[in-house]
Amino acid sequence: MSEFYKNEKKIQTRVGILFTISIAIVIGSYAWLNDYTTSYQKQVINVHFKNANNLEAGSAVTIFGLKSGKVQSVFLKKNGVLVSLQINKKIFIPEGSEFFIKETNLMGEREVEILLSESKNEIDKNKIQEGKVIFGATTLISNLNEMIIQLNSMMNLMGQQTVFFESFKKLANNY
Repeated sequence: MSEFYKNEKKIQTRVGILFTISIAIVIGSYAWLNDYTTSYQKQVINVHFKNANNLEAGSAVTIFGLKSGKVQSVFLKKNGVLVSLQINKKIFIPEGSEFFIKETNLMGEREVEILLSESKNEIDKNKIQEGKVIFGATTLISNLNEMIIQLNSMMNLMGQQTVFFESFKKLANNY
């Protein structure tokens, strides 16, 4: 039995090293997947929108169609929503730039598009910027559906009034 425990210290050392390496790989992978390694290279810009239009944390932020960051958070406020954008720090965002929530596909996915202005001055990152919503195809389809329902109701109402006027006309002709 003493032969079995002869290399116990060596085995324990190897297991300890393997365990330490495994934990380091797990922590490194987690940090990489959550973008912690590059978060120090990001700038945060807060934008107020009257309507979030189903925008979610993690949605893309694009400039000229190029993904330049992501939506960090969306908070409900008294007069709309406050959206925190995490954008690559190397990108210069000039004063007067415009922020839009827009649809990216027919499934209703949203992103924030930044239209850069011609200003030479950088945007004040401590100030809350004002954003706008661009309604796309899914919103148009939804509104078109509501409009058809209302038109149908109006036609039914007009049909009922036509029957009423026909009855009134017959009654008037009888006298």
